[in-house]
Amino acid sequence: MFGHRGRSDDQEQGAPVDVDLVLERDIEGVERAVGRYLDGLTEELRKELMARLEALDDQTYLADAYMAKGVPVPRVSPSVIGATSYGSIAEHLPGSEFEAQVALVKAAKSVVIRLTPESVAELRAAYSVLEAWRRVKAPEGSGGSE
Repeated sequence: MFGHRGRSDDQEQGAPVDVDLVLERDIEGVERAVGRYLDGLTEELRKELMARLEALDDQTYLADAYMAKGVPVPRVSPSVIGATSYGSIAEHLPGSEFEAQVALVKAAKSVVIRLTPESVAELRAAYSVLEAWRRVKAPEGSGGSE
């Protein structure tokens, strides 16, 4: 997922990561759609969430296709997750934030694939973790991601 630059065994959990800016904006769009969905739990909001997830999947497909072209690794930093070209712009994120985003995306996919009380509960839990992370991060000067 996300342009296939998996964590190496020697990389610390939560270590800072560089994420392609377009990919990060798509993930943030999923976050906003999740928030709206959890506030309303309507089929219309679920379809909106599905559309955001599809846009994110399109972006990850582009990243995977770029890496599959056989572009020499030195041309793109191995730490840029989701790079789609040599000139991809990266956003520096704490690894724990990115891990929380990945968990949220996985939970959101579960909801749109198979809507059950359990999948909604998992989505709420993942969203709560990310929201708690944002509350801790906000005083550090960023003011949040929106």
